[in-house]
Amino acid sequence: MKKLMLTKLFLALSVLTPTLHAQQPAPAADARRPGDGTPINQVHPGWSLEQARPDDYKPQVGALAFSPDGKYLAICNFVPQRTGPNLQTNGTLEIIENATSQDTSKIKIHKVSDELMLPLGACWLEDGLYVLDRFEITKWTDTDGDGLPDKRQSFASGWISDNFHHFSFGLPYHDGFFYATLSSSLHLSKEERETLKAGEGLAGRISDDKNTLGGNAPNPEHRGCVMKVNAKTGEIQWIAGGLRTPNGIGIGPKGIVLAPDNQGDWKPSDGIYAVKGGEFLGKYNCTASHVNMPDGGVPSLFSEKEPTPPAVWLPHNEVGNSPSAVLLIPEGKPFAGQMYLADLTQGAIHRLFMQEVDGTWQGGVVRNTMGLEVGPNRIAWGPDGCLYVGGTGAG
Repeated sequence: MKKLMLTKLFLALSVLTPTLHAQQPAPAADARRPGDGTPINQVHPGWSLEQARPDDYKPQVGALAFSPDGKYLAICNFVPQRTGPNLQTNGTLEIIENATSQDTSKIKIHKVSDELMLPLGACWLEDGLYVLDRFEITKWTDTDGDGLPDKRQSFASGWISDNFHHFSFGLPYHDGFFYATLSSSLHLSKEERETLKAGEGLAGRISDDKNTLGGNAPNPEHRGCVMKVNAKTGEIQWIAGGLRTPNGIGIGPKGIVLAPDNQGDWKPSDGIYAVKGGEFLGKYNCTASHVNMPDGGVPSLFSEKEPTPPAVWLPHNEVGNSPSAVLLIPEGKPFAGQMYLADLTQGAIHRLFMQEVDGTWQGGVVRNTMGLEVGPNRIAWGPDGCLYVGGTGAG
């Protein structure tokens, strides 16, 4: 790889912490080394690092997607959310022209929309740009021939997002389908529940109960699931359940769907799950009954099955805190066929390698580079062969 280009972009979930402090080397008297709590203070020696944004452009990135011809880079931005759902749109879609230019003064930014809600996934195909936000997948097309998408239409929807921790992550494409994941609830305070109940479209889904549920709150149907979406029809299949905060779903070797998940309730450490379909991935959704959910929360999909362990465990606070993106390394690159794995809190891009043994995926992860401007949330290969990194700089 010629160089690693950095844009100051990224997604900040309520469970994540700032990473700007993580760029300082350990004191000389400290014998610890990276891997036992001490961060690396520079990028991998085989990479060079360049800023790929104008100095005055500091987006907070939830998604990155290059156009098929490589001419444009779509960036979705959003305002990090730490409390109850904001009922106002807080995300933007911007198209970057000349994103691959080494002269940042030539980069042009076109704002397409500021009416998205927590957009955390994007994929640009020949027939249009697909964007995933909290409530739906939208399709954006170019109607005036200037190469920039300007028409929005709903493509796929139907899931409920009524908790501040209800995010939608995606959208890798493989063999005619998009893939995405839905996170599960965290409990809210009484004040937040009262605010949410007063919000349009949310009444009837928020508990009146006291703050006694800990971190594992009731969920509506499909939360913590992996979805498979037909790229022609928008039809949704729910193919796996039992995830907590599965940010960064990607496609690995042999087309395997890989879903990173964050440590927390029912999750002793971060992990990377190989999803073939039909798996229960370990998190049991709370099913308590409440005044506004008299039938109780909905169990995790496939939770009647034995939990499927992750293909790769990420030791928490060592090489995993907030895994955020998986990206296959293509042919012609060092380590082709392996993957890069971003981690927000670590401020890192690790190298992930996997193999299939008797139908079961397994593997490991090693540190590859840290010393980045912010914790990476999305990574994408550019048409120039460089790796583009997006983060938020917020936790």
